[in-house]
Amino acid sequence: MMKFKFFTFLFLINSINTQVEVEVLPKYFHEDVDCTASFSCLSPFCNLNKFLDYKSTITFGCFLWRPLSKIFVQQITKQKDGVSPFYNTLSKSPIYDWCEVMENAETNPIYKLLVEFFGNVAPEIMHKCPYWGSVTAFNLTFNMDKFFTFYSPGVYKNILFIFDDVDSEIFKLRIYTRVF
Repeated sequence: MMKFKFFTFLFLINSINTQVEVEVLPKYFHEDVDCTASFSCLSPFCNLNKFLDYKSTITFGCFLWRPLSKIFVQQITKQKDGVSPFYNTLSKSPIYDWCEVMENAETNPIYKLLVEFFGNVAPEIMHKCPYWGSVTAFNLTFNMDKFFTFYSPGVYKNILFIFDDVDSEIFKLRIYTRVF
């Protein structure tokens, strides 16, 4: 009788353990965001909204007081290792003429991918040039699970540069991300 109770107890414990779902923490989370702007971009702002489930959204924008008919965009990823207090450049995207991307998205497959990506995360900024007035991207969410699997643990700084022929730094957005 004692053996039967013991095996019943083991069976119950085993069945309880198989039904419990274990929550796995994400491999990354956004720590902070900041932005700077030049005279072309008035009242710049950027906000990071963190949630309890380690997800976050980013809102950024400014008021462009002059029409921009040629906008260049570049993204740089930098990594801070545990030894140096400085960020080392890890990757640098090509410089894209955003107005050209928007004009030729149907004929160029790379431009089409860029427009589809930004169309999903920031549809309010998806229009042809010129850009002027209030330009804002609301509650951007990036599913970076696949992207950050290639990076080793550490702190990363992703920088988005927006500039034109007249102004070398219209808007700069920095997103700080920790990878585990």
